[in-house]
Amino acid sequence: MAKRMAALGGWAHVDVYEETAHRLGQHRATVGTSFENPDWSLAHERVLESALNRRPVCVIGLADGCIVDERTIDLIRIRADLVMVEATPMMVQERVLAEAELQPERFPEFIEQPIPDLHTLELLYRARRPLYDTATVRLDATQLSPAIAAQRALRALGVPIAGP
Repeated sequence: MAKRMAALGGWAHVDVYEETAHRLGQHRATVGTSFENPDWSLAHERVLESALNRRPVCVIGLADGCIVDERTIDLIRIRADLVMVEATPMMVQERVLAEAELQPERFPEFIEQPIPDLHTLELLYRARRPLYDTATVRLDATQLSPAIAAQRALRALGVPIAGP
């Protein structure tokens, strides 16, 4: 959705996950490149902070598993509008399963456990709660395509959509 928002708004896009992997010289994450890994975690924070300080502004795509510290949450509150895309736990599980099947490297926490259960997703949600609480816009995307969700998020932020 972040890529679509960037395209519609006429901005650059930064994918924090991909940029972190690139900075560490990796094509994809492994079990060792999780948030318990200090190198990955530090690079992740630096990429996010750099994107938040970027001018002109850009749309920043955060991975579903993004867990950030209080300092970064404060920076997000000051410098960004966070769009929280909400869905039911079952829908989140279905989306994660589909994405993990296509790009398992983006979900290192599920490499050992190929099918994320609802309990695990709930624990991850709770760990990200401080980030979610900073959301400027909460968007129920239960029945929306990414393109429609991106348009609604921009409208909620009061951003004119760039046309062809």
